[in-house]
Amino acid sequence: MPRLESLPDAHVVTMDTPGVAARDLALTLVGDRTLELVVSAGSLAASDRDDTEGSPRSSSSVLLRQRIALPSDADPRKIRSEYSDGRLRVEIARRSTAAHHRHITQVRDDDEEEEELVGLEASYASKRARLGELTEELRRERRELAGLESELRAARQEARRKRSSRRTLIAIERPAGEERKREETGENEEGKDRRAGVE
Repeated sequence: MPRLESLPDAHVVTMDTPGVAARDLALTLVGDRTLELVVSAGSLAASDRDDTEGSPRSSSSVLLRQRIALPSDADPRKIRSEYSDGRLRVEIARRSTAAHHRHITQVRDDDEEEEELVGLEASYASKRARLGELTEELRRERRELAGLESELRAARQEARRKRSSRRTLIAIERPAGEERKREETGENEEGKDRRAGVE
């Protein structure tokens, strides 16, 4: 198993791999904080190894795959490794206090920006949903307003019709005999007035 030791200027990872040739070891940096060690099959015959010199390792020949999490102040740009007598030694420089502080500050700034972005996206989604609700409410209000306008037009028409019917003059017809009696009565009264004037 790999061992991690922190020194004042660097972090050192050591691992004993007896019987494994240097060519069967592979180190890969995953991201900024993870070091991956892959040990390939070391039991191949020398002739087979010569034939496969420089060829990529197949996944079936991997004997060990180990990942080591590096401390936060490890500088992934400054890594040095050596292999001697079956022991692998990897040295990762430590950032200076100021550089480490800048790195942490940058990480925090990135996290804050990510949180702000998430907050803005949530606010946008909320306001968009609210806008949809208001739009639907506006449609309902317009439909209700159109119904009220129709009722108002009908009420106005009914009011005009009633006013017009109240103003209509109705001619009253009288029977012919009654009209004749009224005319005779008028002549008799006129004659009486004339005789009274002569006397």
